[in-house]
Amino acid sequence: MPGLPLTFPTATLHWRECQKASERAQLEDFIATTYRRQHGAELSQFAPRLYGLWEADQLQAAVGVRLAGDAPLYLERYLSEPVECLLARELNAPVARHALAEIANLATLRPGLAVPLIRHLIESLVAEGCGWLTFTATAAVRNGFRRLGLDVRRLGDADPAYLDADERERWGNYYLHRPWVMGGDLIKAWRRLDPSRELTSPDSPTPLTVTAQSCHHKVDPHA
Repeated sequence: MPGLPLTFPTATLHWRECQKASERAQLEDFIATTYRRQHGAELSQFAPRLYGLWEADQLQAAVGVRLAGDAPLYLERYLSEPVECLLARELNAPVARHALAEIANLATLRPGLAVPLIRHLIESLVAEGCGWLTFTATAAVRNGFRRLGLDVRRLGDADPAYLDADERERWGNYYLHRPWVMGGDLIKAWRRLDPSRELTSPDSPTPLTVTAQSCHHKVDPHA
């Protein structure tokens, strides 16, 4: 995907999904360094897909994506049932798991970069046909969504009691920030970024057809 420019008064930022092994290694190192600095965490596993926000050749922010249709989501270990079931009840509408994306590994060089990072990520996911998003968020991440005016819902607490002792230790003090599991309608978020958009216009994604899901079992994140 070509870099998408986003112009600020003092810099032009470019957004792209990493395609090369060398670039992925750079993104993983950036994420790990950020979480180590902010939370004393030692991350060694990352989302299957990573995106970066760059200023010239300098990485400014990064984020990962995992599609729910591919495998159980990391955040589902905190939940008593599949995340699409909780989100469907919260939104009072059916949610299709195959069109649900988990946002993870969000890291920025400075707080103000969370807003353009989230904006670009929403654009990319909707262009691929995703209709919903879910993520684990501290107050700082939640503020990024609020500043964009997006409607995201609390689905539960990210309780470290669901992790084994070694994994809790690797996360450092992250859980002291009381993160929440959250989710929302990605299409509505996409339209909120530009209210003039219509889903039936040629430049917008095809409207999604969803079906009800079976919501009576707990997800095994290790399956």
